[in-house]
Amino acid sequence: MPHLNWSPDALAVVRDRAERQAMTRLFDAYFRVADERALAATVLHLNLPGGSAERYNFRAQFTKEKGWVVHAKLKREYLILR
Repeated sequence: MPHLNWSPDALAVVRDRAERQAMTRLFDAYFRVADERALAATVLHLNLPGGSAERYNFRAQFTKEKGWVVHAKLKREYLILR
């Protein structure tokens, strides 16, 4: 199972360790059912379990230097309100 790293922007958004662990379990679930080589070229979308009202989209992306890294991006509807 590959390791999931967190970018500074994602760590700033998901400060609760239990929420990060829940997202990591979701990430691990992807790799239990998919071929790791096929996923290395994709972006995996990860959202907090439980359907909480979250303002960010999360994605895990593979890079050769850092492996799988979670990034957070403010959702479009919140960008417009800013």
